Amino acid sequence: MSVLQASDPKKDSDKTEKMLKESEKADPYQALQQIRVVAHNRPRTFKVIVLGDPGVGKTCLTFRFCNGRFPSNSTPTIGVDFREKIIDLDGETLRRMSVLVDALYAMACREMYDDVLYLASILKTKDDVCLGFLQAEDRYRLMHCYALVLFEHGYFPKARVILDESLPDLKKLETLPNVGITESLESMSVTDARADDELRIAKCLMKIGSFNDAIVLLERLTPRYRSGRIIVRLAECYYKTNEIGKAIKIYKEILSEFPYALYTLVRLLNLGIPPDEMKQTISDWTSESGHTVRDLLGAWWFDDWFHAQLEIVSRNRLTGLAHLKKAIARLKGNPLILRQLARVSRECGLMLEAVSYYEECFSVDPYDPEVPDADRYISLLLSLSKTSEAEAVLDHLVTHFRESVQTYAALAYCSKFWSSRKLAFGYAKMAQGLSSDPHVDGYLINGILMSERGSTETAVSLLRKTLDMDRTRFEAYEALVNMFLKNGNLNEAESTLHNCMNVLGGTAPVLALCAKVLLNNNHEQQGMQTLNHALKLAPNYLPAICTLADYYIKNYDYELAEAKLTTAMSVYPSHPELIRIMRTF
Repeated sequence: MSVLQASDPKKDSDKTEKMLKESEKADPYQALQQIRVVAHNRPRTFKVIVLGDPGVGKTCLTFRFCNGRFPSNSTPTIGVDFREKIIDLDGETLRRMSVLVDALYAMACREMYDDVLYLASILKTKDDVCLGFLQAEDRYRLMHCYALVLFEHGYFPKARVILDESLPDLKKLETLPNVGITESLESMSVTDARADDELRIAKCLMKIGSFNDAIVLLERLTPRYRSGRIIVRLAECYYKTNEIGKAIKIYKEILSEFPYALYTLVRLLNLGIPPDEMKQTISDWTSESGHTVRDLLGAWWFDDWFHAQLEIVSRNRLTGLAHLKKAIARLKGNPLILRQLARVSRECGLMLEAVSYYEECFSVDPYDPEVPDADRYISLLLSLSKTSEAEAVLDHLVTHFRESVQTYAALAYCSKFWSSRKLAFGYAKMAQGLSSDPHVDGYLINGILMSERGSTETAVSLLRKTLDMDRTRFEAYEALVNMFLKNGNLNEAESTLHNCMNVLGGTAPVLALCAKVLLNNNHEQQGMQTLNHALKLAPNYLPAICTLADYYIKNYDYELAEAKLTTAMSVYPSHPELIRIMRTF
């Protein structure tokens, strides 16, 4: 929703006065019409005063009107409470939204499917103004494009839901809009039939994991046919084979043409592009119609989202989390932002917040392509001993996504929790996925299981493979450090911890792991300072609480240990790890 800029009252007054003077010589009716135009263009403010008895819902009523939802909790209003709602009825917003739908189709025709899914999810956000600003035809085109890309990706349950949601708009249209993408997705000629066939061969090679062979074929094609579809595939191959420099060069080329390709933008940041360079790229771009990226996407949510990405890659996760919270307040119920909120909250040690974001994400969109990180969600629930919630999510996965690698990873996590080791190993193996498309959590749970079995060499290989795929997975660093400490390999533990801090920064989980290494190395004073700092950042971070309680018990401070554990039990009732520590003294 764009916000109208307030005009200068003095200038408006001068303009009206000038028209009144001219009206003495002009036709009275024409002069009156001119004055009405000036008055119409002024921003109008309507003040509403809500009066009533205490506790009847005045705050909830005004909050719902201004924010589009009821408050999660409210306190009695003391004195006067002010709110405002800015409504833009300018046709410019509608035109910009239509431009974005066209951009969505252009990216889909270049097979930039991840970018299409990201942007379409933003534009389609429920309870938001985005869809409301689109006419029926553009709204149908948006949903149609979204569904076809989901179908192309193999996300069939979600594609069906989106197509069902598009039918009401289709019924409103007298003629079927020229969507023009179905044929493009199925067969879009690069230049000639031979080039098209060679591109299909390259796709086949990518599907079976032969990325180097695909690169040879695509590089041979590129000088003759610099098609968008070809360079997108070539960038993906470079990324998969760790030729990061070449991948970055192509991603920059793509972003210079499509700066609203949000998935590519995030990938470039994660590949190490300096945040200042990315800021410059976004601020310098202007469309043919004179719109900036902020104009097209809407500065009212994009600024907070963009700043969040910059802060997160700069290892300022708590600041990034604050920006994401502002973005989700604008784009209520968006599964992409909710999922990132859950991930970053977990990385910051705010486990209960992460659970609430995952829960909202799952309830808003249970058929999301990534089933809101369902395997991560289940592992988080199990770590907090929320077994009934984990079983409910697992049941949904098994019912709707039986053959998904995420379902196998979730089954592996649950089998491990229920001490069914043999089943856990079997599911973990299937969760690893194909060599051409490996699944991070499959390697992670397999590595954790191997480390617990004592197969150190295999565990290290699997966990390092996990970090190659996603270097932000704290659980992999944690498993490696714990395994090295158990084996008395302090140098490897410290080296792994150092890498973890370089990637994630000083979050509560990282500090708690650092304290564990320090205490294990008999640096008690420094270890306790670090541990207390971790608990200041995340007071309910369970591993830090357990480490602190173990330290108190080791030093015979039973009263302090009991006090800490009792407080923790009020937050995590009947947690088995807390009960185990309680029974040691």
